[in-house]
Amino acid sequence: MVKNLKLSKRLIAGTLIATIIGTGIGGYHMHRNNEVARVKGYLEDFLTEENYVDLSKVSGTYDIRDFDGEYLRKALEEMDIDYVRINDAFIYDKDHVETFPHMNAVNYNKVVWNDGTNDIYEMYEPIRVPTSDGVSYEVPEGFALEKVLEIAEPIRYEELDNREVKVYKNNYEDSYSLTMEKK
Repeated sequence: MVKNLKLSKRLIAGTLIATIIGTGIGGYHMHRNNEVARVKGYLEDFLTEENYVDLSKVSGTYDIRDFDGEYLRKALEEMDIDYVRINDAFIYDKDHVETFPHMNAVNYNKVVWNDGTNDIYEMYEPIRVPTSDGVSYEVPEGFALEKVLEIAEPIRYEELDNREVKVYKNNYEDSYSLTMEKK
């Protein structure tokens, strides 16, 4: 009788431990899937007609939070997006390309300096606002929206697992800036 009681206690304890571990693993998978879906939502909201996403500076009215690079990698692996720009980082997992086009704002009325041959004009990172038919850009008065071709080495998807994307509120304007940082 005592032997059966000890066996029953061990069986109950083992079942309880297995249930707790299974619940923890299931909870982690659910959390990961929710986080990947959240990041996919960001990518879909800011997807341009040229099939890229620029999350360098987004509207302060948009609800965005920090996210792990692993979730960004998983979202990109499931989506057909050419590349994602976060600040000066270009995330790309296809053949190497020479340039990455993206939108910037230039004030041709204000020369910042001259490199000896060319005038360098005042530049501004436009605020991206998701709309029902794409992305619109907010730029200050006097600035013109212009497509800029930037030469950059792409960050491969695998490298994202060691990074996280941080969201910072810009105090001087109603926007958020996003940056990629190493963990």
